Amino acid sequence: MMKGALVLFRPKQKKKWSELTAWQRILTIALLVLQISLATAAWIDLSRRPPELVRGKKWWWGSTIGLNFFGPVAYFAFGRRTSQPSLVAGDSASALALVE
Repeated sequence: MMKGALVLFRPKQKKKWSELTAWQRILTIALLVLQISLATAAWIDLSRRPPELVRGKKWWWGSTIGLNFFGPVAYFAFGRRTSQPSLVAGDSASALALVE
């Protein structure tokens, strides 16, 4: 660093695990378990869901799910379709298959 330079930003030092309080450790473990659970549930849902019931490409959602909390929440909120896409007019064979 240059002599006499004004330091506007000095990053905080990361705490070691041993320096965390008991509550900070519990919260960290709880958030880690939540993140892993959300991602696992989203990946399982995505793998079992047919492509017609996914908005966008499955490979894109599969990689997006890996992004911290944002990915799984975004997939569950925006990536899934709850019903089959609407039938094309005049497609009576598909309509009959749904009735049976």
